[in-house]
Amino acid sequence: MLSSQPLPFSAEETALKVLILPFKPDINSNDLHIDYKNQIKESLQVKSDKEKLNVKLMVLDNIKFPTSDIEAREVGETFKADIVIWGNFEENKLGPSGLRIRYAIIKETNIVSNRIIGDTEMQPLSNLRQIREGYLLNDIDFIIYWIEVRNAYRNGDFKSSISKLNRILELIKNDTLEVETYMQLGQFYYEFNRGQDALKCFEKALAAQTTYLSPLHIDLTQTYASICSAYNRIQNYEKAIFYCNKALEVQNNNLEPIEINPMTYRHLGNLYNNKGDNKNAIKHHKKALKVQEAILNSDEKEIARTYMNIGISFSNSNNDSAIFYIKKAMEIQYIVLDSLHPDLGRNYSNLASRLIIKGEYKQSYICYLEALRIQSEVLDSLHPELASTYIGLAVSLMYQDTREFKLPLKYLQKALKIQRVTLDSLHPYLARTYINLGLLYSNKNQIDTSLIYYKRALNVQLSSLDSMHSDFTITYSSIGAILGFKKDYKSALKYLKKALEIQESNGLSSQLGIIYMNIGAIILYSKSYNEDEALSYFDEAKNIFSQYPDKINMLLLDGNYSRYYLETCQFEKALELIEKTIPQLREIYSKDHPNLIEAIEILDELTLLTN
Repeated sequence: MLSSQPLPFSAEETALKVLILPFKPDINSNDLHIDYKNQIKESLQVKSDKEKLNVKLMVLDNIKFPTSDIEAREVGETFKADIVIWGNFEENKLGPSGLRIRYAIIKETNIVSNRIIGDTEMQPLSNLRQIREGYLLNDIDFIIYWIEVRNAYRNGDFKSSISKLNRILELIKNDTLEVETYMQLGQFYYEFNRGQDALKCFEKALAAQTTYLSPLHIDLTQTYASICSAYNRIQNYEKAIFYCNKALEVQNNNLEPIEINPMTYRHLGNLYNNKGDNKNAIKHHKKALKVQEAILNSDEKEIARTYMNIGISFSNSNNDSAIFYIKKAMEIQYIVLDSLHPDLGRNYSNLASRLIIKGEYKQSYICYLEALRIQSEVLDSLHPELASTYIGLAVSLMYQDTREFKLPLKYLQKALKIQRVTLDSLHPYLARTYINLGLLYSNKNQIDTSLIYYKRALNVQLSSLDSMHSDFTITYSSIGAILGFKKDYKSALKYLKKALEIQESNGLSSQLGIIYMNIGAIILYSKSYNEDEALSYFDEAKNIFSQYPDKINMLLLDGNYSRYYLETCQFEKALELIEKTIPQLREIYSKDHPNLIEAIEILDELTLLTN
């Protein structure tokens, strides 16, 4: 004899396996022949086909409807299902019967405990259209979308993950969920760089908790920390610091000093670092290190991370200290981590960025390549850290040889591809990539294209950053320089003065020297007869460059001094300086770069005047 029952699901099946069991009939209905289980299968199948869900459905006919959750789970386990669905009609308080669809989750799916076994709200059933349109299936839809989100995220399909998350929010917009559910939803959104959506979920979790927990209950620590992370994601550092301090206050109220999670100090350090407050950043990271070192058998990997965070918190003026701590972290990581651990890749990238500041561009490029080798092995192809590494590779190449174009462009396009998938269209990191594209096209003397990217960066920053954020410095300065090349000196000076105002509030750096130099150049080239004012800006730049030596900046400054000597009829000084400068500029720039062209024009003018 042959069994009429289907075979169990395959153990190798990767789809979500949904088993639908018989329904207890409505004894008061004249429509006992209605096949509710197949109508539910049809509804789920239509949804699955329409939205391309990875769901496998099976209906069992020749068994008795379950009388308990235990019976349903046993059948589900026998057939290797992930979810079992069944249902029955019940009398409600008002008399008429309603359909209640029940479900049990067999396989671990990261759904919070209250949804492992449950049922839909009992609904009066007036027609089959209600089932076909999924009117009674919200809980089950929630579970299916949740699993789709998780699986798509694991597979690196971020677009699909976000799409399913949005469907979940549609389903639950009028519901009050469990705290754990809001926290998990928020974490998903956080991972997808959707800071505002993450924040909404975390705040709903907090609102629910404050109805039954005291203000300093230890369980609020994680919620405050999550809200802090969401604010950090949307660049609201003041709010982020406020909630991180709330998490610290809860711990101080409940724990001994040595029991406080060093991660809280570390998060505060990172926030102050993001805000540009290097002093407070280092202070809090060192507090984290003190707690870690006081704990017996402290995790060496975490100590290494703290060293790393101390390193990246130092300002550019303390670059050697930064490199010291980054290398100290790497010494530990070489011992305690696998050679392909993401933290090692992260630190190669950190070290590379500091080597750029030192002007060691070739070594920086080598470190970025090592970071890329590790990250390509262990990270998803759309991971944001890969985008940062691609940008670093492009920048180190551009500084190493400004004539390089194709390879830096390839790296920046790869970075942009990742960022456009994983970041909001107004995220500040996108602006930084646009700035680097602007620099690349400027090096090729494609001035108009360069200006388009710089202005695109500015539009993003104006929508997402505080008006005095340090990121504006390079953008305003770069737009000013390009407008100078286009001989729009009035507009150029306006942008450069904005850059100067912001940079002076953020402290001394090579960027401040570049701004002084560019303002002096604009004053000189505008023929405003303020040569002495231009000279004062060049001298300020020279003083700064002596503290932050960089070959290219010094050569450009020499070119500007040559122009000053030319304009003030000091021809011998001008000729001596420009003849020394041009051969070195030829080693750096392509023949059509505006800086080299300008230097050659100075030489040609001097040749005519001195012959």
